[in-house]
Amino acid sequence: MTKKRVFFGVAIIVLILAGYYLYLTLKPPTAFLTDEQLITELNRYDQKLQTEVIVNKQQLDARHYYVPIELKDGKSGMSFWKWYRGDWKLLQITTHPFLRWQLDDKDASTIHFVWHQQSKQESTLPIYLIADRSYHVSNDVHRYEPRVQLESAISVTAYGAKRIPSEWATIMTSTNQPFIQDKFDFFQPYQGERYTIYAQYLDIFSVPSNRSYLVDHAKSTFDYVMHIERYQLE
Repeated sequence: MTKKRVFFGVAIIVLILAGYYLYLTLKPPTAFLTDEQLITELNRYDQKLQTEVIVNKQQLDARHYYVPIELKDGKSGMSFWKWYRGDWKLLQITTHPFLRWQLDDKDASTIHFVWHQQSKQESTLPIYLIADRSYHVSNDVHRYEPRVQLESAISVTAYGAKRIPSEWATIMTSTNQPFIQDKFDFFQPYQGERYTIYAQYLDIFSVPSNRSYLVDHAKSTFDYVMHIERYQLE
């Protein structure tokens, strides 16, 4: 009888915890934080990344906000927020002027370019989706992949966010699959994702030494966008 009571007690606790987790997962987002609440949370983590001004709050979808900030030392910065498990969570603070934020790490269509610079001059930023030529042999099957180069552009002002072109997301989702390696061919080079995003951002953004503080991924990813020179284009 005692063992049964213990079993049922543990089962009830597990069900309660599972129910609470499900509640937090499904709980709809509440109103976003005030400037005062944002600053209080931002200033908890890094003494060298202390926020003085909330520049704007840019909602990317129902669960994600991009918040450009001004730091107490005069630098421009960016912060990223997500409604996650029943609360608004700070994901990252950075002084880097240009990043790629994928809101859902399993969905390429949620990639956004985000930026914040001190200059308010409007500029056009060329961006590229490129796959280099490649040739592979596996199990006597020869495969040649031609070079692909797609170009688009972002109109850049002091700060903002821009979603990846929908056709890029479709291509990346359908073709960014790892090449299957012959498990007996130890001399075959590793092949990862085929497509890479580039931008000519050094023509627009000044990239001095920067500082970042990652608080939580929360199923998002942050990446630097690689710079590409004009002579590297075809």
